[in-house]
Amino acid sequence: MRLSDGDRDGLMFVPKSYKPGVPTPLLVMLHGLGGSAEGARFVFPIAEELGVVVIAPESRGITWGQEAPGFDSDVRYIGEAFREVTQYLTIDPARVGLGGVSDGATYAFAMGLAYGDRFNHLLIFASSMMAPLRKQGKPHIFIAHGTNDTQMPIDRTARRVVPQLEEEGYDVIYHEHEGGHGAPRPLVREAMEWLVRTPVDR
Repeated sequence: MRLSDGDRDGLMFVPKSYKPGVPTPLLVMLHGLGGSAEGARFVFPIAEELGVVVIAPESRGITWGQEAPGFDSDVRYIGEAFREVTQYLTIDPARVGLGGVSDGATYAFAMGLAYGDRFNHLLIFASSMMAPLRKQGKPHIFIAHGTNDTQMPIDRTARRVVPQLEEEGYDVIYHEHEGGHGAPRPLVREAMEWLVRTPVDR
């Protein structure tokens, strides 16, 4: 991305099918604890196939949200990356996704609810729960969680938060899988296909 003076920055992926002037879906994908933008490369082949631009930013510290939620340096960096990409590429405002795995998913979940007027699709894999600064907009939400997740046990996380979201009127797609802590590739593909095929009215 070349937006940071330090060692931590980010990556951007543009599919070969991209054409200037043609609105293209965008996914901002956040890595897990202690990770880097390299950890988001697994979505690039799917993005190439589906025609999705991907921003893979890096947290300012070892993980996301270490300062005041909503005002921290991570939000500022993601916002700058978002503005940079949308300034030069034609992004479809009806298909803007924010997602992540593990700590990245937890932060994407809280930030996505707080900025749901901008990120209208949330792709959440193996998330814990972080209270959002606010709730703004009504993003569509895709959640996948493993029944054998020992790091973020499902009974304490997804099985609690999904009913709450549905009670609050959010459109939630929820998948439980038999795996552990992580993001199974078939479900990642399903989530990205969902992002592409379900534009949100603006």
